[in-house]
Amino acid sequence: MSAEVKLFSSAASGMTLDWLSASIEKKPVVLNDCRELVLVPGGISEKIRNLTEERPDICWQYVGSSVLAHYHFNVAAVDRDAARAVPQKKNATLPVFYAQIHHSFSPVEFAVQPKPFTKARLALTAQLNDVYSDDFEPFKEEEIFEGVPCAVKDSRDGKWYRARLVSGRPGVHNDVFVVFVDWGDERCVSGSNIRPLRKEFGRLPPLALICRMRGIMLDDLFTKKVEEFQKLIASINGLVRVELTSTAEPYLVNLYHPTIAGWNLGTSFYPRPMNEQQIAKEERIARQGKEPDPDDENYNKYDVCYSDDDEDEPVVRRLPAHLLRFERLPKPIAQPGEELRIAHVENARLIYVHTADHLAWLTRSEKEMAERWESMDRFPDRALIADNACALKTTDGAVVRAMIVKGTSQSVTVRAVDHGWKVVIKREQCRNYLRALPREFGPHLMVWLLRLPDSCDNHPHVGETAILRELLPRGQKIAFELARRSHGPPFKASLFVGDDKRNVLDLMEERKKELRVVHPCKEIVKYSQRQVELLRATNGADDYDEELFCPPAFAKGRALYCNHST
Repeated sequence: MSAEVKLFSSAASGMTLDWLSASIEKKPVVLNDCRELVLVPGGISEKIRNLTEERPDICWQYVGSSVLAHYHFNVAAVDRDAARAVPQKKNATLPVFYAQIHHSFSPVEFAVQPKPFTKARLALTAQLNDVYSDDFEPFKEEEIFEGVPCAVKDSRDGKWYRARLVSGRPGVHNDVFVVFVDWGDERCVSGSNIRPLRKEFGRLPPLALICRMRGIMLDDLFTKKVEEFQKLIASINGLVRVELTSTAEPYLVNLYHPTIAGWNLGTSFYPRPMNEQQIAKEERIARQGKEPDPDDENYNKYDVCYSDDDEDEPVVRRLPAHLLRFERLPKPIAQPGEELRIAHVENARLIYVHTADHLAWLTRSEKEMAERWESMDRFPDRALIADNACALKTTDGAVVRAMIVKGTSQSVTVRAVDHGWKVVIKREQCRNYLRALPREFGPHLMVWLLRLPDSCDNHPHVGETAILRELLPRGQKIAFELARRSHGPPFKASLFVGDDKRNVLDLMEERKKELRVVHPCKEIVKYSQRQVELLRATNGADDYDEELFCPPAFAKGRALYCNHST
């Protein structure tokens, strides 16, 4: 009986092994002859394809890459040793070409116009202006999407240029942001000057290359270095020799002097080589798992270090997922003739303004935050501390980056850091309006903080502030001139509005005379309770709140990260 049972068990185990081996065995891949394209419903590719079928005479997408970049890499591929281009060299190892830098903001954000494309650019612009006029048919509502090629009439010279829509809806009363693909600069233009781009004008790829200098770290850049870069480019009239080291935009390049051999223009911007003490410090930081800057081009999502027990075994520490503190405000640096937009006017001491680059970044990031709002981690109650970063959802559904100003047992005051305005939220409603801010949305502030000259001589008057807000409503275009000795933030600057560039201080004086607002008042009067009550009624309610000084986090902030757990 036991032998039969043993025989049955062996047979059963053999059947089991055969079944497992049959299930594990991989089946051969069978190829078919299907060559049909699969479209994603509602995707941007499907929309471009449908528009191309409906209006084949219009260009709906630019060529994706530059022919010049691939040409230089094909030449460099002949010599493999020369193809290993590295920064911080006096002379180039790859083929170089002459180019004109038209738009240069910093060593990590500029655009070059290759000299070989000059004739093509001028001919293309001339043909474009022969065809286009204000009577050309505008975009239809369903034809507008981010990234659509377009022709834009520049209000400065009245000529038409090729561009790409960055954000906004073209219309008579709307302003949109576009990037001029043959020049590289991004600006705000009137929506009435936008037209569809004809097919024949879209065959050429963008003739301006968006670049950044290879080997330059954002950590090593500050206001002084950015100003030095702009002065350096201006001193050589924007003419440089360019060495391409990548084929994807933004292109990593090395810049050299146009006439002097052995002069690498990035020499003063490269990080200094570390000594033995600094190397030892970096190794200690790596062992402690300290996070690198996410703006670093070599940034990795995971920080690999080694444990003290076994030095041969790497330990992967995940970086903190949330931003805890913002960086301090940068000093304003604007291109000559660049216009700014008013974001918020607190008073003459605190005026928040945006550049075109600020608005473009905010448009993209706030749209992404709104899409990710439901998946964001909740902001814990214990983190409701002054200067802590968070994401704020407004009553109209928009999501902005914010910072805790102060909190009480009943309410919390929150500031939209990129816009300047504040809002008060009841504590029990914080879970509905606040979220932990993901680290990829920080830490740099996208706003400038200015103040009018002599604004600190007298206390801001509510009547004067009302006049200033009337002259500078939200979205107002302004020009500014930074004071030579301006320590901030806020930074002292003269503001100008209108086509005739009238000084805001002059307009305020005229308006104060019309409204009979006397400020500052130097007259000495006898004290009486009645006069105090009248003064309080004139200056506003008892709970009137007006900031007098720059928030400390804006002046001395430093980026910090954490993991918020609810």
